[in-house]
Amino acid sequence: AQIIAATNRNLEAEVAKKTFREDLYYRLNMVELRLPALRDRAEDIPYFIQYFSRKFAERYQREEWQPSADVIEQFCRFEWPGNIRQLAHTIEQAYVLEIEPQVPVTRES
Repeated sequence: AQIIAATNRNLEAEVAKKTFREDLYYRLNMVELRLPALRDRAEDIPYFIQYFSRKFAERYQREEWQPSADVIEQFCRFEWPGNIRQLAHTIEQAYVLEIEPQVPVTRES
């Protein structure tokens, strides 16, 4: 059996603090992939926009969203705390609601 696991926690630090089982860490850590947060690779965002626009246009039988350069720039400047899932959700939500995708509004505390 194979298990694919993902976390945003530093498991090495958790093992050192004894808040994560060392044996489990080594069982899970066969191949480790570290991906930078989406906010740290804004140059990838236009490609993700294109991918998700095509995917959701097909799923919801709608025309593919073709954002302007200004809109792409807004999407690239946003820090995407929810990473790629948030970007995908933002685009899919617009298809479901039949509206133009927009950068999420953040609430300042």
